Amino acid sequence: MSLAIAVDRLTAIIEQENVALTALDFSTSTALLELKRSAIATFELAGKVTGEPRRLDEIARLRAAVVANKILIEQAITVQRRVIETVLAVAPKRDIAPRYSADAGVARAFRKAPMTLLARA
Repeated sequence: MSLAIAVDRLTAIIEQENVALTALDFSTSTALLELKRSAIATFELAGKVTGEPRRLDEIARLRAAVVANKILIEQAITVQRRVIETVLAVAPKRDIAPRYSADAGVARAFRKAPMTLLARA
């Protein structure tokens, strides 16, 4: 694959991911992960193999998409962190983690019934 095609493909995927991240559509952005990994691998290979001159306009577009992608991913992480903190703040504490009794055992309310597992080949 030529370098120009690899750059266009990677740029298009990152721009598509950026649209999803802007809309906080995490399922779409996550679904693009494998395509993005593949496009990055193709881009890296094309950059090593081809003797094509790099087209600065295409590289500039890719760079802008990558910079925006980094910012949007950081914002998405911040949003997810706030959601988690909000849920934890309002969730009953007993539902979050077991409490331990004075004798270092799990308090009665959190004790689970014994279970056995039988595995056969």
